[in-house]
Amino acid sequence: LRCVNLAVDQMTTFDLEDRRSESNSWAAYAEGRRRVKFEDEQDREYQVDSDGVIRSVENLRSLENVSAVVLSIGGNDVYLNSSVQSSLAMSLLPSMEEKRQEVAVAFGARLRKIVKSVQKAAAGARIIL
Repeated sequence: LRCVNLAVDQMTTFDLEDRRSESNSWAAYAEGRRRVKFEDEQDREYQVDSDGVIRSVENLRSLENVSAVVLSIGGNDVYLNSSVQSSLAMSLLPSMEEKRQEVAVAFGARLRKIVKSVQKAAAGARIIL
């Protein structure tokens, strides 16, 4: 059994499939990873394509015999996205409760799209949310 870490710090449902450093930089985290003496070499560096983009689902697709995928994503959508933050803050105002529903519906759509992409990339693997 082998565990491969395709995670990138501060990943969101907005950028899981196409993460660009200009919009959500990982430089500080990459430097931190280089300083840690991880036992497995693959944990020391993010898998960045030659064009500077991290494509986690494509990286998953390149693996063979994947039995399970742990998908832990969503919390950073609120932490890092000012539009989501504003909508949730507005939802606290009287008569603006529907904003929470809008945020939830949009998140659900992004998450379902990601799950489908992961299922396609690692056909037959169990997905653990």
